[in-house]
Amino acid sequence: MKLDVSYNARAMKHRKEQAKRTGPLPILISLGALLISAGSLWESHQARTLSYESSLPELSETTELLKPVAIGEPIRVRITITNFGRTTAKEMQPMIRYEFGPANNPFDPATNPNPAEIEQITSSDLATGDHTILITTSKVNLAHDHDVAAVLSGLYKFYFFGIVPYKDLQGGNHEFHFCRYLSAPVEGADPLKLQKCSSFNYSN
Repeated sequence: MKLDVSYNARAMKHRKEQAKRTGPLPILISLGALLISAGSLWESHQARTLSYESSLPELSETTELLKPVAIGEPIRVRITITNFGRTTAKEMQPMIRYEFGPANNPFDPATNPNPAEIEQITSSDLATGDHTILITTSKVNLAHDHDVAAVLSGLYKFYFFGIVPYKDLQGGNHEFHFCRYLSAPVEGADPLKLQKCSSFNYSN
């Protein structure tokens, strides 16, 4: 019995001495391995995210008048939407709106419109490198000569803005927003080209 106790005591002493010699090194090695593993998982996640984002559709738009504005005539515009991304924009369904008001009033596309004021275009897919052309006519017009004069002098602005919902190849939902306005012509610029708004031009 004494021999067993002595042996156990010597074994415990040996383990304590061994622990003193090695110190916290095994624990540090384990922690390092965990950190490396976590870092690898994060890098893998980031790589997948970047790969997904870089493969998304990338929409762009140009908007121009079909002819100069005239008293009492509807304003017609040509909207060209191009996909510069690497994949198709699926189920794209543009919604176009118009707004006419004083130039010093902040533009607010978030106001709830009358559904009759929204023009919805038939759903379609837009392949990478391709474009689609929308010809649209505003539901309001510049009924009087002083309306036209107010726009061309810069006192009033006529806004054309749109929201284009679409899906990526994995079924994710996105929106492309754009806004242009008709206002005082810029010297030397094409009179049929509309100016880009300072806000509301983005994708998500």
